[in-house]
Amino acid sequence: MLFQVIKQKRKQMIETANIQGMESADTLKCSQELDVLILKYQRNIKTKDEINEGANNNSSFVEI
Repeated sequence: MLFQVIKQKRKQMIETANIQGMESADTLKCSQELDVLILKYQRNIKTKDEINEGANNNSSFVEI
């Protein structure tokens, strides 16, 4: 879901830049919003990786 939102925001940013220019306020706003979405996406991936890594590490411990 978040990935689709990122794709849509990227498309919006490109369209805005083509119409209003790379340095327009609207283009910059879209770019900043896209940055936030990408950061959220990266954090979600990192969290999932850490959870999976933790689950894999815990399974290797043997209780005595």
